[in-house]
Amino acid sequence: MKTLIIYDETGQQIFFKGGCIDEPVGEVKSIITDIPKDKVLKGVDIKTGQPILEDVPKSQMELLQEELAQNTKEMAKKDLAIEQLQKDLADLTKQIALGGK
Repeated sequence: MKTLIIYDETGQQIFFKGGCIDEPVGEVKSIITDIPKDKVLKGVDIKTGQPILEDVPKSQMELLQEELAQNTKEMAKKDLAIEQLQKDLADLTKQIALGGK
């Protein structure tokens, strides 16, 4: 099995990956950087040598929680509208019962 091994000048293994790997093209460089927990590495900007980071994709649970929160807000607005309609209907019914007075 093809294995990519990255090691330093003392022979100490830094990283290895077996199986399906991309063959390095040209000079192989490295950087050491901190990656925040809410980010994932997309690649490295070859002009600046800086990592290109993206937000960690939201999990299915997070997406469902956001959808639930949005639906809850919409239901609350609709509940208020229904309450107002019920009050208006009660007022109208009262006016009709009193003969429009």
